[in-house]
Amino acid sequence: MALVPVLSPETNSELVVAVALLEAHDVFCFVHNAGFGGLYPGVQLHIHNARRIYVPEEQVEAALELLRDFDREIDAPLYSPMSGRDKFRMVVELLLFGWFMPDSRARRSSARGAGRD
Repeated sequence: MALVPVLSPETNSELVVAVALLEAHDVFCFVHNAGFGGLYPGVQLHIHNARRIYVPEEQVEAALELLRDFDREIDAPLYSPMSGRDKFRMVVELLLFGWFMPDSRARRSSARGAGRD
């Protein structure tokens, strides 16, 4: 039984509605990253913590018919090329929110201070 991705919900409520709709019509579905994807708020990385709904090949047509109201391109690629605007935004976020990245300076300075006592 091969599973085919049919939807990548953007919010928890969208995920719950889509899964409930599929289950109500006896369409088996599997949610990749169901628990881990909603564990921590923040950046949604497709391969890391974004959720994706899969259905068996035999039920793809029924699932697509049920999920057509989600009006997003279901076969969208996982990765899209970044525009210059997106790259600029990432640089600005890195400069403004540098705390988001782990900092090794704090660990080094606390290790040096521990030996002075």
